[in-house]
Amino acid sequence: MKPLALPQPSPSEPDPPVITVGLGELAAAAAPARLVTYGLGSCVGLCLYDAVQRVGGLAHIFLPSGEKEREGQPALYANTGVERLVQAVVALGGERRRLQAKMVGGARLFAHSDTLNVGLRNVEAVQAELRRLEIPLAGREVGGSRGRSLLFDLSDGRIQITSGGREIGWL
Repeated sequence: MKPLALPQPSPSEPDPPVITVGLGELAAAAAPARLVTYGLGSCVGLCLYDAVQRVGGLAHIFLPSGEKEREGQPALYANTGVERLVQAVVALGGERRRLQAKMVGGARLFAHSDTLNVGLRNVEAVQAELRRLEIPLAGREVGGSRGRSLLFDLSDGRIQITSGGREIGWL
């Protein structure tokens, strides 16, 4: 998959850091950092943002639920990863009451079987955790049959979404 086309800073500004979040991982940072994850098929990329503090986080969630976290993969499961992401953003100065969520992914990769629609189950599990934690969902680009990648800019909270190396939208 081609890398996302990152917006270029002006020549007088240093390049903001770009933090890559892999499968089952999460990261939190402050502006001007950008968080990126690639290859969201049935997985969900969950972004949380505090616009006042300009801090946020990204989790690359693989499955709806699991009994325990795997070492090095705190966001592997929605039932544990969403809360861990909230904790990471709050630890950087974000206020829980100001957090807004956006999510990308949850594609249906196996059209022949409704029971294997892990993408839909991931989306539903993330939404359930957000409701439980009382975090509003401000935007989403989910479902369908295509994989996606996302770039989350912590300067303004915007998310660039690409598929097959082409921009398909913003949240």
